[in-house]
Amino acid sequence: LPPGRLLVAAISLGTVAGLHLALMRTRWGTALRATSLDPEAAALMGINTDRASLTSFLLAAAIAGGGGVLFATFHYLHPAAGVELTLLAIALSILGGVGRLSGLFLGGLLIGAVEALVLTWAGPEWRELVVAAIVLLLLLLRPRGLAAGRGH
Repeated sequence: LPPGRLLVAAISLGTVAGLHLALMRTRWGTALRATSLDPEAAALMGINTDRASLTSFLLAAAIAGGGGVLFATFHYLHPAAGVELTLLAIALSILGGVGRLSGLFLGGLLIGAVEALVLTWAGPEWRELVVAAIVLLLLLLRPRGLAAGRGH
């Protein structure tokens, strides 16, 4: 891999790891998680849910913007790029099981490996079809995702 791609991968993994640690091991993360699960109960426990919601929105926007910058360093952006990336994100969520970080990584690795193999052996015109077929197959075999039953 070129050094630039390794840097992007390191930044991405560092961001995910840092955010995961912050969400799981800080009061701030507990407040965000509590607000997302049950805003009324969080408010009754003294959490400023408006502030937690705003913080969550701003954090998501910053991550999306940073991800866009990292993505644009290696890929051509065109009007349909958003649709393609959204469909890929949905496929990853389905494969991993919604809300499961470990499953998201498994799904990402699986789709990345399949795309690389398809591009190498069959050509780019087969990439989306093969990925869609694998998503459908895994939905039939593991409807709750790859990481079902493993927890977060």
